[in-house]
Amino acid sequence: MYFRTVAIFILLLITTAANAQTDTTFIFRVNPQVMPLQNAADQQKLLESLHGFLITKNNDLYKNDYWLASDFVTYPAPYKDLYFIEMSEKYHDPFFYKPVLVGIQSLPSADSYLVKLAFISYGGNEAPVLRAIYSIVAVKTPVGFRFKQVLATRTARWQSKQLGEIKFVYPMVLSRALMIRTYGFNQSMATRFSVPAIAFTFYKCSDREEMYRIQGWDFEPRIMADTTGALAEAERRIIFSGNNSEWYPHEIVHLYLHKYAGTLNYIMSEGLPTYLGGSGEKTLAEHAKLLAAFYAAHPERSVTADVESGYDADRQSTVSYVVGGIISQLVDEKYGMKGIEKLLTAGKQYNDFYSSVKELLGVDKNGFNDFIRRQFALYDKK
Repeated sequence: MYFRTVAIFILLLITTAANAQTDTTFIFRVNPQVMPLQNAADQQKLLESLHGFLITKNNDLYKNDYWLASDFVTYPAPYKDLYFIEMSEKYHDPFFYKPVLVGIQSLPSADSYLVKLAFISYGGNEAPVLRAIYSIVAVKTPVGFRFKQVLATRTARWQSKQLGEIKFVYPMVLSRALMIRTYGFNQSMATRFSVPAIAFTFYKCSDREEMYRIQGWDFEPRIMADTTGALAEAERRIIFSGNNSEWYPHEIVHLYLHKYAGTLNYIMSEGLPTYLGGSGEKTLAEHAKLLAAFYAAHPERSVTADVESGYDADRQSTVSYVVGGIISQLVDEKYGMKGIEKLLTAGKQYNDFYSSVKELLGVDKNGFNDFIRRQFALYDKK
């Protein structure tokens, strides 16, 4: 029902975007269906603050005069989702998706409003494209309206429970057994990486849609990519789980990889979490068996090319995740964490990854395709 309502809203939004009210005072347009605030002066101040935020937000991810200072303490980079959201790499246009104010709604908290923004391409000969619909909270202050993230607002009625370093936030019920399992996995990662156990907040969402919505996304194409999933925000030490479960070990590993951000290539950034925590609801071995069957049926495909393109085989297994996981396991079995450290600090480029594989496993890039195919076959026999 929610998706049908959103679909109808999106259709109306796109068809009216080009006719939205244009005011040269502001960087954004206002949809004619937006209900005005009862206090006209407050409405004008809110619009002025929104304009100020939108024209300055891309200047600095960690500081903005129009964003509540307290929000930066709670959430480093609180508006990161909106950072350069207007940009289109495809069209080489830094302001391809234009902001449209599509809703203002009063909240229970005094002088607080939910502000809903759409980012749409319009004008020219091509059909409009909706990039996203995103909500933030506007709070009236003595110096005008200031904004904050919507997460606390949309989870205000949720419950929370602490277990060790982990705070579980949830709408309905928790599984004690899965909480303990997650706690144990976090302890094991701390031991493996020789660091104190990381404290983090785990949001248990019923599905992928809810996982995105509590962060502010009312529409985003990734919501439709699957029915479950999870996200880790390592800098903020938050995990969002969209599979109605307290268990998502892959994302916990991402928290421990944050310190390698400057030297970590994409293959290892997803490969090691897949080795240690699986991907989705499958283990590394299960993914490897799926790819063994896939590549047996497609001898013409290059595994190396599929790794670098981010290919998702049969929409079940991302090749780079699984290949990175297999390499992680082989290196771990041969060298332990010292070898893993070399992979994690090899460098951010694909060739850095292949160079470290050659050093550690004696396999160069030219022979990588055949080597990985043999590894798939070995998993298939287990």
